[in-house]
Amino acid sequence: MRIAVCDDEELMLNTITSKLTELYKKEFENITIQGFCDGNVMEANHRIDPFDIIFLDIDMPSINGLDTAEVIRKYDRNVLLIFISNHEELVYKSFVVQPYRFIRKNHLEDLEEATTASVKTIMKGKYKVTLEGIKGKFSIKLSEIIAFTSIGHTVYLCSGNKKIRIMSTLKKLDNQFKDLGFVRAHNSYLVNCRKIISIDKESVTMEDGSQIPVSRRKMQNVKDKFLGCSGE
Repeated sequence: MRIAVCDDEELMLNTITSKLTELYKKEFENITIQGFCDGNVMEANHRIDPFDIIFLDIDMPSINGLDTAEVIRKYDRNVLLIFISNHEELVYKSFVVQPYRFIRKNHLEDLEEATTASVKTIMKGKYKVTLEGIKGKFSIKLSEIIAFTSIGHTVYLCSGNKKIRIMSTLKKLDNQFKDLGFVRAHNSYLVNCRKIISIDKESVTMEDGSQIPVSRRKMQNVKDKFLGCSGE
């Protein structure tokens, strides 16, 4: 999980980052929160290595938060944008970039609701992730991914009867998706727990009817993750 916080006031930036670290670490084991004082710098980083959630101040020099969000929305419709500002009169103007939340700086206690809601949005599977394919970056809903599999040194995303080649490794994907309901079932498979229909002694049956082998030493972890997802 990658999160960005952008605010030109260093004290506010550190305060928000500290609060978010405490709140999100309750839900996610693997999380990175980066702070930025400049919207241009944050946007450039997002373009290279996309964030999942961006907390963005509106009133900043050089480029304000609304302009930064408009630039991002031209190529990324999926990232969750949460504005943090004292300028309540801008809340309606911000709708053009489809913000997830609008939080007032003098009511930072609302960060807790925003983090809880964003976690639910992501975990429901409606959230889209951006991946690197052989033809460039593309977005896909978590709920559309059955599994990732490696054949030799080549990794594929399995979605229904489609296989899409991914420019990554299973180890990197495991780190990226383990907090999003995915589990390593085998050295060659990373599966979406919400797509598991049943588990037997040596494999899992997936929603599309496919059977994926589960190594003996990973079986208990697969069962635990499956039960955790079932309870959501």
